[in-house]
Amino acid sequence: MYHSLTHTQITSSLSFFLFSFQVHEKSILLATLPITLLTTHHPHISTWFLLISAFSMYPLMTKDGLALVTWAMSGLYYACSKLLLVPGHRPHWVARTVVSL
Repeated sequence: MYHSLTHTQITSSLSFFLFSFQVHEKSILLATLPITLLTTHHPHISTWFLLISAFSMYPLMTKDGLALVTWAMSGLYYACSKLLLVPGHRPHWVARTVVSL
């Protein structure tokens, strides 16, 4: 039930983003919220979707002077997701309880 509800939310938010009139860069944030719920079940797909959506907002971040912060936080998110979420890339000192949230 939980997975079907999450997938329905993702489908609804992505269809709103793709078919809305005058799409703005910030409207991708509506689709990123349900994608984050799938991070523990599909870490590769959700990580790449969130990184690409952050990259799509790069013109806004450049206009506001936040380009360096965007790159730094995206790099930190990618490193943490590789370290904590992907079982094959997890070092031995990371506890298993951290991953099973």
